Amino acid sequence: MFELPKDIKMSKKPFSSGVAYEFRHKEHGHLGRILVQGLKNNQTQFVTEVAGDPEDPDTELRRNILEPLSLKFLSFIEKTIGSNPKPMLSALPKGPQPEFEEVMANHVLCEKCSAIVAVLFYADNAKDDSYFNDYLRLIFPKLKELNVPTWIIGPESPCGLGKSKAKTLKIWPEKQLAIETLDSDTFNKSRLSPLILGHC
Repeated sequence: MFELPKDIKMSKKPFSSGVAYEFRHKEHGHLGRILVQGLKNNQTQFVTEVAGDPEDPDTELRRNILEPLSLKFLSFIEKTIGSNPKPMLSALPKGPQPEFEEVMANHVLCEKCSAIVAVLFYADNAKDDSYFNDYLRLIFPKLKELNVPTWIIGPESPCGLGKSKAKTLKIWPEKQLAIETLDSDTFNKSRLSPLILGHC
């Protein structure tokens, strides 16, 4: 039986001429997938794809988790079917195109010159903290282009007196180590106001 580490889950989905085994880490989110495809010569081809942009530092982290797992998976398949499948073709560190999801964003502007001083991306469908890394993976190509302080904001929840709070993670120019939970007033005053007032 193929056993996964406790912090990783695997799901099986159909994929063109074969199946895709997708792997998700409880902290780092979607890691990537292993594609299993039948070939015309009755061999089986295994392709490992790591999720994420090659320039994203987290892609290397995902690769380091998924690569040994994929080798273990291939070894298990070899023992199970009793033959040698076609050697696994590694697509590392290139990754699959993530499922399309429109990520809403808010450009925070300087009050004097209207330049963009910060960007907020809204992770409205984040089910847990690992989904922040999924959103970061989806929007990473835009971060270098924008090159301004950027946060991911999770779903809001009420915190009394007509206020709301949300989990936040700063991801650019450096990724914050831990997710914070802040009410909207605190976030605006401590994170955004200095950027707006200090621009011009």
